Amino acid sequence: MSQKTDAKSAPWFRPTELPSRVTFGADPYTGALIDADTGERISELDDLADKLAEYKDLQIKIRSLEERMKVLRAPIEDAMGEATLGVIGDTPALTWRHRVRETLDAKALKRDHPEIHRKYLKKASSRFFVVK
Repeated sequence: MSQKTDAKSAPWFRPTELPSRVTFGADPYTGALIDADTGERISELDDLADKLAEYKDLQIKIRSLEERMKVLRAPIEDAMGEATLGVIGDTPALTWRHRVRETLDAKALKRDHPEIHRKYLKKASSRFFVVK
């Protein structure tokens, strides 16, 4: 069986870490599998083991490709300098433009005007999908 991480409150939780073992229990009302130690819901993924293995292999390949892209990009950036258009022959090959955006300095707002910061603060929730 595989584990599912969807609660940051578990004592072992880190976005890149899963527990080495899970002690199974059952929710007395729904019968759903739960981790007896943390109370988190568990989903049996035995039928998807091959898909999880392929997913993990692809993650490794993507990381490797991203590293290779960084290596290839560096000399291209050096050659571009401050230019915004790169050509091969007379054909445009790439653009590299500056982009300016404005952002809110939330730390400064919280420090200088905590009541305004609290008034407009929104909570967000997300789940981390980690394959061990």
